[in-house]
Amino acid sequence: DKEHNDPLRANNKSWVQIMKAFSSRPNGTEKVQSLFREMIKTHRMGDENCKPRTEAYNTLIRALGQKRDGAEEAEAVLFDLISRYRSGDEDVRPNGDTFRSVLTAQRRRKNISGAKVEQLLQIQEGLYATTKHDDLKLDGRLYNVALYAIARSRDPKKAVRARRIVDKMRELEDQDQQLTVRTYFNLLSACAYTSGSPDDNLGAFQIAVDALKELRETLNREPDSSCFGMFLKACANLMPESRKRDAVVEKVFRKCCSDGLVDDFVLSEFERASSQSLQLELLGGFLDDDIRIPNEWTKNTYKMEEI
Repeated sequence: DKEHNDPLRANNKSWVQIMKAFSSRPNGTEKVQSLFREMIKTHRMGDENCKPRTEAYNTLIRALGQKRDGAEEAEAVLFDLISRYRSGDEDVRPNGDTFRSVLTAQRRRKNISGAKVEQLLQIQEGLYATTKHDDLKLDGRLYNVALYAIARSRDPKKAVRARRIVDKMRELEDQDQQLTVRTYFNLLSACAYTSGSPDDNLGAFQIAVDALKELRETLNREPDSSCFGMFLKACANLMPESRKRDAVVEKVFRKCCSDGLVDDFVLSEFERASSQSLQLELLGGFLDDDIRIPNEWTKNTYKMEEI
């Protein structure tokens, strides 16, 4: 411990390892910030071995991302790195981990900006285009983090933004390994939670319809319970009550039943999206009446893995 607390005996690598150890602890952000300040102070005193490099800044950004109000601070660190790198400091060149950590921090914001998320992706694309460093190349993992952040925003255009990101993923060389069920779930989520003008909502619903079809064609597999449930949520939130909505909901729900994909999420969203007459027809009653669901309807349900 004495050695760790003595900055004169530390170097860049040891500073980073200590910061990482604290960043994984609950409420470790303040300690990481304190260590980082000490690291900068030591470097300014003339110890070049303690100069904070990209990995140290990435560790700081990840720690800031643990704070609910840390997204803006994380962005500020990123933009400072970009400015210094463009001024000739190669030691602080951002990489894919830098951007992914900043995007992850966005997910904790109370008011996520869909435009900000797209801007961050565009900045990374620009850096990769000019530097051609492989560690700046955008991949499916980064795009899925961005999709999740956009889906949680209140941006009335978030379905369109999410659609653009999925289109970029489809252009990747190894798209078969980049596009996943989680990708389309996030796209459907962005659609289902859209709250905008009638045109915004209509556009979001059409994107949801296309996403469900595209999932089958691109991944060569059927949607899972989560995706069907999110599509039913889109029906409930974006379509007015009508026979047309009932017809769409009935088709999707019957598909869930035949494929054994009826879980609690699908049931609750079916209840929200369907008329009482359709519920009586397909369920023989209402969920509040504790109706029994056939085992065949639920045999293939499972919980989707997180990103």
